[in-house]
Amino acid sequence: MRTIDPAERRFEQVYEAHFDAIFRYLLHRVADVSLAEDLTAQTFFKAYRAFPRFRHREGKVSSWLYRIATNELNSHLRRPRTASLEAGFGDVRVERENAERILERHTAFLEVSDVLRTLKPEDQALVALRYFEQKPFAEIAEILGRSTRVLTVRTHRALTRLRRELDRRGMDHEGLRKALDRSAEAGC
Repeated sequence: MRTIDPAERRFEQVYEAHFDAIFRYLLHRVADVSLAEDLTAQTFFKAYRAFPRFRHREGKVSSWLYRIATNELNSHLRRPRTASLEAGFGDVRVERENAERILERHTAFLEVSDVLRTLKPEDQALVALRYFEQKPFAEIAEILGRSTRVLTVRTHRALTRLRRELDRRGMDHEGLRKALDRSAEAGC
């Protein structure tokens, strides 16, 4: 029987404590369950490999994990997209079935996600962390490596851009707030 190293046990506790939050954050960013699962797995794999070097006194584990997740997502978004026949037809049908189920349960989440994608990636992360994950600006500053003052200004500007996009789409601002509330209640 293999004895578990205390560092592995500590990482197991970190994984159990933060997996759901990291997955939710990535799901809000990509609106694709399968991709969010892959990115979450990559995040925790990188965190596991780097865990012995993490300085617990210099930062919060959750901020460190969100930073890794954000970096993984940004890396994914920078990769060129190539379509292959192998991934094509079978995956499209499965994804459509998954999307239909998600759409039935989380229509508001998908609408909000679509509008959020009009923002720059860093602003998407900011809005997701602030409004979906309910993170305080101090923790978001730690995650994104920006000052709280810069983030409050960016939040105001991002929300202004969101309002303009909602107006362009004929959606009301109150509708966005309600949609955000519904998606948070649904656990998205």
